[in-house]
Amino acid sequence: MTEGGTMINKTIRDALDYDTILFDSPAFDNAIIGKSFNGCAIYELDMMAKELAAEANISYEEAVEFIEYNTLRTIPYIHGKCPIILEDTCFLLHDD
Repeated sequence: MTEGGTMINKTIRDALDYDTILFDSPAFDNAIIGKSFNGCAIYELDMMAKELAAEANISYEEAVEFIEYNTLRTIPYIHGKCPIILEDTCFLLHDD
């Protein structure tokens, strides 16, 4: 988060189209990692959970549960340049 509130990285903000749909929660602003070819904002799920946990003073697991229940479920109902959520699944490829 930045001083005086969160702001989307200026470079990414400048790259987003005027009609790009963003999530309302300022906690998710720092989780925007780019934009798709058709102008959708791309969020990183792990970053969303970490930012929300820090802002709301809740555990990481509670933040993930909140995002899954209150945010991810809304995506099918968003029309236009709907946000994309990227989940890093690299950990599934490693057998430790």
